[in-house]
Amino acid sequence: MQKPQTEIYEICKPLLQGTPAEQQQIIDKVFTDDAIFTHPFIISRGKHSIVKTYQMWGLINKHIGFAIERAVISDEGDLLVLVDFNSHEYPWFWPFSFPIMKLHYDIKLRMVDTPEGKKFTSQDDHFRITETFMEIPGLCLLLPFISGLQEAWGWLLTQGMTLILAAFSRGQQHLEKTQ
Repeated sequence: MQKPQTEIYEICKPLLQGTPAEQQQIIDKVFTDDAIFTHPFIISRGKHSIVKTYQMWGLINKHIGFAIERAVISDEGDLLVLVDFNSHEYPWFWPFSFPIMKLHYDIKLRMVDTPEGKKFTSQDDHFRITETFMEIPGLCLLLPFISGLQEAWGWLLTQGMTLILAAFSRGQQHLEKTQ
């Protein structure tokens, strides 16, 4: 890939916003037959399964917008992509629409050389949970409170472990005396 940022956009657009036929065509073009797609909620093995995964995601989303934050090739030859999605999920089986939510993913695409050119053997999606939760309105106002709770819970946990270990030690000393 000469220009990863541009080339990955040209792959993602039909995958995320295309028709089922366009999704099938792009997956046939860029994935190997035995490719593996790993997502936080699903693992797909093989082109056919990967196509069905993207088609299902297209079915449950009324609108999928995306922006590629960055795409670079690592020293190992993998394509690393940071993607921001604006997803309006509206599953056909659910009578209500979920609000539009911005999701953040790190995607790692392992590439190999084939006679047809470079293809992906695996796609690993990693959900950036912190950035996604910060998109929820009002959560940024609670962050100082949550950070304070983390420090308090850490202190309480440490004190609790100290008490448990002290009690265990005393119990063990008592058992040694009675024997």
